[in-house]
Amino acid sequence: MGRNRLVVLTPIIIIIIIYFLLLGPKLTKVVALQEKMEERIKERARLQRLNSNIKAKLKADLPVDSKVELNAKIKLSTFLVKIEKLVTNTKVKLKSLAPQAKKEEKQVVKLPIDLILEGKYSNLVQFLTQLKNLKQFVKIKNLKLIVKQNKLQTHLRLFIYAMSGERND
Repeated sequence: MGRNRLVVLTPIIIIIIIYFLLLGPKLTKVVALQEKMEERIKERARLQRLNSNIKAKLKADLPVDSKVELNAKIKLSTFLVKIEKLVTNTKVKLKSLAPQAKKEEKQVVKLPIDLILEGKYSNLVQFLTQLKNLKQFVKIKNLKLIVKQNKLQTHLRLFIYAMSGERND
């Protein structure tokens, strides 16, 4: 009988030793990784809420029906193509377009662009209206109207915005 117990208990003891020596540390690592993952999920949710709050604050100046988006990146080349299309569609002459150095404030990047446009009053108004309807968040800071040689010239500084922490082109 003693020998039978030894035969039965030996594999059980070997399994317990293998568990504590090999599987125990692995299980501890798995538990630690699960806790770390839960912390990161909570941090991600917090950052997403913060992102939403920032977007809401920036959109506070916009009309309720606005379809503007605050992108993660400023795609300058895409935006300049849109400006060029607006100029063509509204029959306004683009005299000057000068992107300035981007500025980072808290979690927002803003890129100023100086424009000088020339054309009829109605065409300039149409240009500004279509600019306002773009999905990119755009804010006009300075707007000056000057009459030059029977033509109306508009000097303005636009700001396009994006979330900080991302690469901006």
